[in-house]
Amino acid sequence: MIRSVFFHINPRMWFAYVRNKDNRTVHESAKLTAVSALVHNFIMKAGQGYSGQISIWLRRLMRNTKLMTYGEQKEFAKELVKNEIEDINANPWGYCLLKTRTRERAKCATGGEPQRHNAAPDICLGCANNLMQEDNSDWNLLHIQAHVEALRNPDVPKSFKLASYDIVSKVARHVRAINPAHEALNEIDELINNFERVQYNVEVF
Repeated sequence: MIRSVFFHINPRMWFAYVRNKDNRTVHESAKLTAVSALVHNFIMKAGQGYSGQISIWLRRLMRNTKLMTYGEQKEFAKELVKNEIEDINANPWGYCLLKTRTRERAKCATGGEPQRHNAAPDICLGCANNLMQEDNSDWNLLHIQAHVEALRNPDVPKSFKLASYDIVSKVARHVRAINPAHEALNEIDELINNFERVQYNVEVF
């Protein structure tokens, strides 16, 4: 039909239309497999080692999965992803699991449409679609080193420190949810408390 309407007799032109449709099917299948495996691992670990708004949502949904067999849990994860998760993006700072029903609430959204090419830690770590696991903690801690130094430096203007405080606080919250005993938390908590003490002129305990 395409060839007759648009007179694309050349096979190379014809395959230009068809090839992308094949790739899209493969991509959708791979996406479903990848997200299903991620969610299934979350269930198997009972949510331990994960953080983010998606983890809160998954914990609520998996309350009854303890009564399921391994196979039933795997099928539950697959069906959940198929019905609820529109897409996945993997970033060094965590996963973006774009939920169909709340896509307009994405922190990167403009006019209700997610702009995921604008993804960045300071946007994503506070987003409803964010899921972080233990492997992402070290990257996030490395990423905020310049912000940690900004909070420590008395010569940095307060307006810049506020931006640093925001991202450092987000990372600390995620790392604490994943590993409350992480060795970096004592130093970060002290910096956060000192900044809050000065910023709000209150004693932080």
